[in-house]
Formats: sequence, structure tokens, C-alpha cells
Amino acid sequence: MDYIYIVGFFLAGAYLVYRGVREFKIIIIPGIYFFLLGIWRLADKLIPEIELMGGVYAWIIRIVSLCVLAATVIIYYMKYMRKKN
Repeated sequence: MDYIYIVGFFLAGAYLVYRGVREFKIIIIPGIYFFLLGIWRLADKLIPEIELMGGVYAWIIRIVSLCVLAATVIIYYMKYMRKKN
């Protein structure tokens, strides 16, 4: 089941980078993030000695996720409000 998530993250990243960039350039940030998340999950599955989805590593991925989400929302909101005014 985890491999389906990995493929899903890679497909979502590819879609956002390839298609989303044409409409709104900031979409490249979450696209690259999904690629990174796919690599992170794949490394977690291939190297079971290092638990990348638990402990300190889980907090690292959560903080990076929060930063990516916040940056994307702020930039999108600023562009939307600029376009509206």
C-alpha cells in the first residue's frame, strides 16, 4: 500500500510541475515538494533501519510541509488579492 502512496506523490508532483506551471508559476513549489515527499517515502521503504516516518525525522517532514503550505498559500493569496484589486 505504501508504494501506491509513493507513486501517487510522484504523479502529483509531475502533474503540478508539468501542467500547473503553465497556469500559475508558484505551483512549482508544491510540485517539487511532492517529488521530495515521494523520495522520502521511498527511502523509508528501502532503508528500514532508519525510520524516516517516525521520531525526529517525522518532525522534520512536518515542519517542511508546514513551510511549503504556508509559502504557497501566502503567495497565492497575495496574487489573488492583487488581481482582485
